[in-house]
Amino acid sequence: MNSYQFERIVSHMAKKYGKIKKGDENLYNFILIPIEGNIWKRHRQHPQLSAVRLKEGLLLALHTINGYIIGQKADTEAFETEDNLIFRDAVLAAVDPFSNEEIYSLLTEKGEFHENDKAYLEQFYQEPIMCIIRILESVDFWSKINAGNGYFDSLEEYLGKDTEDDNKMNYAFKVGSTHEVIQR
Repeated sequence: MNSYQFERIVSHMAKKYGKIKKGDENLYNFILIPIEGNIWKRHRQHPQLSAVRLKEGLLLALHTINGYIIGQKADTEAFETEDNLIFRDAVLAAVDPFSNEEIYSLLTEKGEFHENDKAYLEQFYQEPIMCIIRILESVDFWSKINAGNGYFDSLEEYLGKDTEDDNKMNYAFKVGSTHEVIQR
């Protein structure tokens, strides 16, 4: 995989799963807030990490999710660093049953996780994918507005005081036909 292919995942996933329209973010806060909270926790633990490493981590999360859906792990090793994996793992901890044992356990207890069903996985991951893409757009926006780490500054204003326990990752997902939302 080359740099173009690595970054192209955003346009591929946006085309297939859609994007959150400006102003509609509140409809997705049940997923956005846990993801951004986890990002903020990791940034507080590692303040030297830049928005560039966050963007790479978000791209790695998209590649990971896409790999689950298509049943083939992406060849992203050349792009993985200790720093961007911190952010990838924080993002996946918020939405991914393969990365977060609590999510996996809750879903399987309810008989709601069909890990070998491509259509199910596409539906399950659609909103998390849209949220990750929206966060990527926010990182770009805030980096232009307020230099390289503007996104982290905006998270501090938005989440800083309300985010507790930097070691506990938050998560959220929908289950069942009634779309019950589970957050921790």
